[in-house]
Amino acid sequence: MFDSFQPYLLRPAFEQYSTQEGRDRLIETCRSKVTEWRWASGDMAFAFSLKKPFVKELHRSDPNWLKAGATPKRGNVRHGLDAQGVIHVTIDPFFGESEMNEEQGAATYVVYQEAQIEAVTYRYTPGQLESLRRCVYDGERLIREHNLFRMNGSELLYLWPPLPEGERNSGRLDRVLSMGWSQLFRSDSRTWDRFRVTGHSQKRFEYDVLGRLERIAARTLNQDGTVSEGLKPRVDFERPKKSDSIPSLAKDIERMLLEQIPAEVAKAEKAKGKGPFYCLLLCYCGEDFQAGWPVFLLLGSDAERQRIIQCGMEPIYLWAVGEMEGQEANVRLPLRDESLNNYCRLHTQMMDVKEDYSSAMKVLRSVAKALNDLDWSKLIEVTPDFLVAAVDDHGIVNPVDDIKAVISAAKFRTLKQQGLV
Repeated sequence: MFDSFQPYLLRPAFEQYSTQEGRDRLIETCRSKVTEWRWASGDMAFAFSLKKPFVKELHRSDPNWLKAGATPKRGNVRHGLDAQGVIHVTIDPFFGESEMNEEQGAATYVVYQEAQIEAVTYRYTPGQLESLRRCVYDGERLIREHNLFRMNGSELLYLWPPLPEGERNSGRLDRVLSMGWSQLFRSDSRTWDRFRVTGHSQKRFEYDVLGRLERIAARTLNQDGTVSEGLKPRVDFERPKKSDSIPSLAKDIERMLLEQIPAEVAKAEKAKGKGPFYCLLLCYCGEDFQAGWPVFLLLGSDAERQRIIQCGMEPIYLWAVGEMEGQEANVRLPLRDESLNNYCRLHTQMMDVKEDYSSAMKVLRSVAKALNDLDWSKLIEVTPDFLVAAVDDHGIVNPVDDIKAVISAAKFRTLKQQGLV
């Protein structure tokens, strides 16, 4: 099944675009065609020029052009178009936590060829090729996609049913087969070696009787193309039912979290013997809510807290999820319930449409407040000042603000006086 895959086809393009001469020629060619610059809420070239199927459903992105004169914000992308409206350059100025800096962001140059489009991205250091994408078409249909991100790559094969004679519409996409790979490029000798296949998978697209996309399910495959039975399918998209709504899903998710979080903590073998704990953090991802919804749990060990205090470190390290995860004394617990994951996926999917994630934050704050009223000493060994809080695992949201929102004013003042927040 995977014999037709051709990962080596990207080598000549990578070798060309990774040189100073190739880069300068590419940039000059693309920028010379630009007659107008426009801002959009996302990458319009990815969504439209590359003709990627189901961008909104798979990538939670449905970008639109900003109105003339509108002030761009984080997440917006600048586009260079020619006189016919074709995109040749995109610039994502996002850099660091909040900066909008085109010089330090990512620039992508789009090259149109016969039945083929290449998108070449440079980030931070302009001379360093970050990623290369090549899309191959049969008419309007995307049939093959090659991707290279540094030394890791993938190839995707888009399988469409045969079109009736004379039919020009693209029809329904049936499956996407993909193969992941890695290899090493030696810049001194300009040779490749250590090619290694890292995985095979497929996405299957299911439709209802009216031809509407109903579901996208991903499966891991064996090398011979058979489904890996040891792994369950991952649902990447599911069309909401009429009865589904953001408020109704939020209500169900809140109920499940209140039931499952204490149960998961109580049965966690990893937590036994590591107490007492000073906190239970419900770790979400403010930058990409679907990546952290449902949350994962992190128990903060008091032994680790005392180490941080004794080392004279800033109190922020008591609540910094990234640093806490790396300490053996703390305990990370996932929430693996399939029903909860499905509800959270639908919830995020519907919030993506509105680009408003306040519903999830309301759930988290409500759950954290309710969990702070539990007697946790009956489940695990805890300190007298033990607390539960929903905290951004990327630190975009100040954890002190997250904590203050879910504990009593008196308890927050005490923590403040003790230098713990």
